[in-house]
Amino acid sequence: MAGFGPAVGPAAGTSPAAKGDQRDELVSFARQMLADGLVEGMSGDLSVRTGGTMRSAVPIGAPGTPYAMADLGGPVRVVPCARFGTRGLADAAVAGLAGRTAVILRNHGAVAYGATLAQAYSRARTLEWLARAYWHARALAVPSTLTPAQLDEVAAAARSLRYGEANPPC
Repeated sequence: MAGFGPAVGPAAGTSPAAKGDQRDELVSFARQMLADGLVEGMSGDLSVRTGGTMRSAVPIGAPGTPYAMADLGGPVRVVPCARFGTRGLADAAVAGLAGRTAVILRNHGAVAYGATLAQAYSRARTLEWLARAYWHARALAVPSTLTPAQLDEVAAAARSLRYGEANPPC
């Protein structure tokens, strides 16, 4: 969590117009978080809690951010190096992608795919963000990661909630 800032927006029980202004402000900050590189894809969150006290919270994603990992199918595998243009590299990529939507080819780079070019690009961008976040975290300590069972639980919850979809059902 990045921390709690000063109260933002109208208090509970205010007019719908004031709540609409609050929503517009949240959307503006969410877009700014993306532009500033604080989040990528479905990582991070921006929320305002109302009630007895009002606070803004901006949790920033960490290495292994469960939502980002769920979109990539789980922990991204790194496959052994093989010479470019060989069947060995192609086979390693296919094996690394089993059950995943991204893989890192050691000494070559990353491969991500999706149902559309936009989805593949989004996943490649998410993978790059996760790699940067992990690299920064490693400078401080060995990052803790979720277990496979925990990642499966997050992936199942994201699917059931249709997390990250443009128009999920209410």
